Amino acid sequence: MKQMVWQMRLHSLLAPEGPLVEYIAPFERLLIEQGYPAESARRHLRLIADFSIWLKAKSMSIEEVTHESTLRYLRCRSRHRCRRKGNAHALLRFVQMLQHEGVVEQETPVDQSAVEHTVSDYSSYLQQERGLAVTTVKKYARAARLLLIQQRITNVRALSSLSAQRIIRFVQSKIEGRSSAPRAQHLALGLRSFLRYARYCGYFKPDLAAAIPRVAGWSMTSIPKAIPPKDAQRVLASCDRRSAVGRRDYAMLLLLARLGLRAGEVASLTLDDIDWHAGTLTVHGKGSQESPLPLLEPIGKAIAAYLKRGRPRCKSRRVFLRMHAPIRGFKTEKPVSTAVGRGMQRAGIDSPHRGAHQFRHALATHMHSVAKDVSMGSLRQAMEEYLTMRRRLGFKLHEAGLRLKDFVSFMEERRARRITNALALSWAQRSRDVQPVIWAQRLGVVRDFARYLSAFEPRTEVPPAELLPHRYRRRAPYLYTDQEIQKILAATLELYPPSGLGRWTYHTLIGLLSATGMRPGEALNLELQDVDLKECVLTVHGSKFGKSRWVVIHPSTRDVLLRYLRRRDRCVAGRAKTHVFLTSQGTSLREGSAVSTFRRLTHKIGLRGSPSRRNPRLMDFRHRFALRALVRFYRSGKDPPRWLPVLSTHLGHAWTKETYWYIEQHPDLMRQAMQRLERRWKETP
Repeated sequence: MKQMVWQMRLHSLLAPEGPLVEYIAPFERLLIEQGYPAESARRHLRLIADFSIWLKAKSMSIEEVTHESTLRYLRCRSRHRCRRKGNAHALLRFVQMLQHEGVVEQETPVDQSAVEHTVSDYSSYLQQERGLAVTTVKKYARAARLLLIQQRITNVRALSSLSAQRIIRFVQSKIEGRSSAPRAQHLALGLRSFLRYARYCGYFKPDLAAAIPRVAGWSMTSIPKAIPPKDAQRVLASCDRRSAVGRRDYAMLLLLARLGLRAGEVASLTLDDIDWHAGTLTVHGKGSQESPLPLLEPIGKAIAAYLKRGRPRCKSRRVFLRMHAPIRGFKTEKPVSTAVGRGMQRAGIDSPHRGAHQFRHALATHMHSVAKDVSMGSLRQAMEEYLTMRRRLGFKLHEAGLRLKDFVSFMEERRARRITNALALSWAQRSRDVQPVIWAQRLGVVRDFARYLSAFEPRTEVPPAELLPHRYRRRAPYLYTDQEIQKILAATLELYPPSGLGRWTYHTLIGLLSATGMRPGEALNLELQDVDLKECVLTVHGSKFGKSRWVVIHPSTRDVLLRYLRRRDRCVAGRAKTHVFLTSQGTSLREGSAVSTFRRLTHKIGLRGSPSRRNPRLMDFRHRFALRALVRFYRSGKDPPRWLPVLSTHLGHAWTKETYWYIEQHPDLMRQAMQRLERRWKETP
């Protein structure tokens, strides 16, 4: 059999045999799609053909092809032929192709240990429920695994044996003596997160996360390492734009140098993030934030040159791809940092720092130096530089930008060349018919701008925090009753015109807000592609703090939304409209129009205008949803601290403390919380 299998297999591709014959051609197409050179692809195909003959000699069918069988084949092959690097990976890709096509079954994962099973469930929770980044999940999972192993937690039931004393001793043993404060902070954060998760799962009742102290550490304590502008130009000039790799690296380096992007943001750019007509670039930054940035002409030309004459053909939507097989997008930011290191080496720059972040620091340093040269006579130019810098760093500044432009116009009217406390106060209080909190907000905008300018112009006066002090207090919500909501819904169906789409739009919108607790802006920004009626899921993109999330809806809500979409489609037949909620004219419903119409409706049915109670708002449907959920938690006997993270995730809160605010806004909730506290005191010995 050995003679048959190994001696005459030099030409196995010419006369392939065995159970894998009909899958050699599809594998060849896959290799070509992934950019493998002809010789490499032929070598992989010969390997598959030899593997097929080996299976035939062993009387094995294609259903028996697994990763384990490929390893057996390679061990047998190594006794007769020289080992070649890449054979194991080629066989693995072939098996994965068969599994993807449904030819062979997916392999049952190897049984995990209790520790790995717990960490795996915890990681899934962080990704699916909390929406954390992959790198953050890995750090937190590493901390959880370390705790479970060293505390000898062999199963989830053993988690109940953990105590505050054991946790404190473990943390002290791991954090004391650590030279890196950030690593100690990551460990403490990961442990707190895991202990909250374990409590949420009911593995123990005490809040053990509270036993982990904060780790002292401050970010940005050292001077940022910025590459000098001349060196940055030398790195860019060193790219050989006659080659595909050079064009790719040049485009990546320009994004780093001109827009100050992080390496991970460059690596994750997709073709869909570039709007060539609008001249913008959508950057997906930290915390799932999406920031539109201007696509500067040099950057646009560099990316276009790479896409036309450098980017390999590939199904991946990533802008920047590997240049060697398998052709795919970058998995991490490391290739971008590597391109920076290669460029510095070509340019002959001898520096201990070769990372990509130094370009980001260089851009900020350059913008500061430009601002320093701006005289107070060109205050408007300084304002534009300030807004541009902060927006490039991820801030939207819609309202603040408008207020700051109004302040600069105010300064120009008075021919003032320098910001003073008197001028800032005069502008902030110019509108007398507003609440004091508006004065404080207006002055806060000037304070931030003045603090920025004071670094370059020492005579600039920064308004102190004690000037117009005002502590922000959230407005108590209007608590709708079921009867009031029914009246509002009935009033929407009486809107003019009777045959138009508008009345059904408001009827569905208000019902959706009441049933899901979404923010009004989130519902109005929904597009058709965000609605999955089959799975009863809505996708909210770029809401508050730039975060995105899924919102699960009840089947009854799905049915109402489906009927509305059918009416909508009949009204806009033949016109491409992306937004879900439209007016009777077929245009997207804006929040200002929705608020104005809602005021008319609530005034008509008598909910507005009474001096003895607050006027209702669209946002109060969200408050009602949250309060009713919390009341159900208490009345059903559920542990509210365990379920608050779930409610917080559904509502899209950045911090759980925002969800705790609702408890003090409802008398019944306060009463339930006090009764729960009294019972706990009585149970405490």
